[in-house]
Amino acid sequence: MPWYWRSPPITSSAIPCVCRRCREGLIAADAGRIVTFGVQPERAATEYGYISPGEVISGEVRSVVKFVEKPDPVTAAGYISAGYLWNSATSCFVRRFCSMNTAASMRKASRPSPIPCSRPDAISALSRWTRPRSDRQKAISIDYAVMEKTSRAAVVPVACGWSDVGSWLAVWELSDKDVDGNATQGTAVFEDSRNCNVSTDKALVALEGVDDLVVVATQDAVLVSRQKDANGLKRLVAN
Repeated sequence: MPWYWRSPPITSSAIPCVCRRCREGLIAADAGRIVTFGVQPERAATEYGYISPGEVISGEVRSVVKFVEKPDPVTAAGYISAGYLWNSATSCFVRRFCSMNTAASMRKASRPSPIPCSRPDAISALSRWTRPRSDRQKAISIDYAVMEKTSRAAVVPVACGWSDVGSWLAVWELSDKDVDGNATQGTAVFEDSRNCNVSTDKALVALEGVDDLVVVATQDAVLVSRQKDANGLKRLVAN
């Protein structure tokens, strides 16, 4: 039976727990469910999407009420109180069942736009039509293409120290730290500084009198950011 997985990195401590839950997920997938794994939240995170679990299907397997995007802090706290799970973006399914659900979504996503009537625009549109089909397909996530649209979605809750290592805060949380909570990759000196995260290729980085900072120093660039501002780097890149 061909199984398909899609997953970001998880911590090594998660492996035994994930294996136990996988057994239940595999049974549900073999019965026709498209399974995702929802992580029991450890905090009101704003860097993850959330899943609202529904009725019990079997054992720990639940139906999915809805998927929600990354929330603001107040909304995230409400999700925690309501029993939502972090969306781990880890999926398990049998190919034939997923193919039936993805066909319509993928056809719609890859359909090229109609050719306009004006000559210059028509020439541009024709060039899009004549490109290889793969070049004309829109890249969309499995959550958007399948999980949010199918009635077969199921979620298996897990509680196992998971992280997608998707932010500098996550890197700091998983790193070894000194007594003041400072983490270092490379050479750094800390004076009256707490909960900072430094990554440097060659340069010595010295921090004095600061808290909760991220400093990343490479040969041609330096980043200084607030440790707990998960979306700060995205705003910086966007500008």
